[in-house]
Amino acid sequence: MIGALLVRYVLNERNEVVSGIRELLDVQAGVFLDTDPVSMDGNFELSYEIWSVLKSGEKSYGISRMWFGGKFARYTTLYDWKDRPVGAFGIYVSADKYTTAFLNAVIVVAAIMIVLILISLLSAYMISKNIVNPVNKLVDGVNRISNGDLTYEIVVDLKDEIGTLSIAFNSMRIVLREKISTIEQMNVNLESTVKHRTEQIEALLNKMKKYLSPQLYESISGGSRTVEVSHERKRLTIFFSDIKDFTATTDSMEAEALSEILNHYL
Repeated sequence: MIGALLVRYVLNERNEVVSGIRELLDVQAGVFLDTDPVSMDGNFELSYEIWSVLKSGEKSYGISRMWFGGKFARYTTLYDWKDRPVGAFGIYVSADKYTTAFLNAVIVVAAIMIVLILISLLSAYMISKNIVNPVNKLVDGVNRISNGDLTYEIVVDLKDEIGTLSIAFNSMRIVLREKISTIEQMNVNLESTVKHRTEQIEALLNKMKKYLSPQLYESISGGSRTVEVSHERKRLTIFFSDIKDFTATTDSMEAEALSEILNHYL
């Protein structure tokens, strides 16, 4: 039936078949006798190379050139009643609209990728701002406290766990500073007390030095003898000395001056 219609319209040199194919499939079509166009709707050709392939036994041949100015074409061999190849029927579609659609798709995909990259960068920035930077501040605060700087205050304007941790860190810093200040004040008071006690002991030792022999004083102050109430038997030497005019000299003296003279004499 199709062969009869083709023969009819080709013999009558009319293009209703190829025009109908174009309207039905939105493609350009043509009928070729060898490489000569017999009936066609469009401006394409059957090259000698393609016809040689079809004439050698191939039933069809396709072309795919995807770019501007390219084309998609398909040629089918036509046979006579003795099954000999006499021509070809071809359809042709310009690749321009498909290339445009492909480039538009590439642009859309690229735009989506750019948007995703921007979203990823924004997410990374937000994560860095909300997590990494506060954590770095906490680490910096710990390092400063370990170096003795208790005046450093961490300022993190967050309402999450990191913000709670920052508040707890600042509270710990304040308590630690107060404890250290209390200990320092206690050390100052202790030093003052020790100094005062030392001065009292030195004054007492100076007073004892006036009433004790140098040997006994050195043994007590040096720690070789303990001051305690005990009994001990020793051989003693009693020294009697009469100072000339002692009574006349000391009647008019105060007790302190008399004690100093006697200590110096002894």
